[in-house]
Amino acid sequence: MTAWLALTEPAPNEHPDICTECGGECCKQDPGLCHPADFKDLEAALRSGDYQIDWWDGDPRIYYMRSTVRNAIGSLFHGAWGGKCALLTDGGCRLAWSDRPFACRALVPSANRLMRPCRTAEGLDGLGLKERLVDAWRPMQKALLAAAARIKPDIDPEEVQVDPAPDDIGRYCGR
Repeated sequence: MTAWLALTEPAPNEHPDICTECGGECCKQDPGLCHPADFKDLEAALRSGDYQIDWWDGDPRIYYMRSTVRNAIGSLFHGAWGGKCALLTDGGCRLAWSDRPFACRALVPSANRLMRPCRTAEGLDGLGLKERLVDAWRPMQKALLAAAARIKPDIDPEEVQVDPAPDDIGRYCGR
C-alpha cells in the first residue's frame, strides 16, 4: 500500500449537464469509494443503507467503505468488482456534491467521452486512487468493524480480523 501518498480534497468540479447527458455511466459501473474523512459517524453512515463495507484482498486485507451497490442493498458487507451505485437516480446522484464519496468528487466528467473518457482530478491518478483511498482506512479497521458489530450484533470485531480466511467473511456478507 502507498501510505506515503497523501490525498487532498479535489477541487469542485461538478458538471451535472455533462453527467445528465451521459446518464451516469461511471455510476453504473462502480460505486464511489469513500475516505474516512467523508464521515462524522461511521455507524450512522452504515445504518443509512447508502454505504457498505468492502475489502481489499491484499496482504493484509483492509476493510473500507463505499457507496452501496444496487444489487446488494441491505448487505452490510459486500465485495464488489463493480456494479451500479444505489445513489444514482434518473436525475443523477441523490447526494449533494459535498456529501458524495471522495472518489466521486475526484471524478472529472468528459464532455466528449469518445475522445477522452472521464478521469480523476489532477494529481489523483485513477490507477492509484483506489489503493490510496483503501490505505486511508488502514488505521480505521477496529472502528469500522466495531460500527458494523453495533449494527449486526452477531459480528464479532475480534473474530473478523484484518486478514480473515475467505470462508470466515462469507457469513457476514450473506453468502
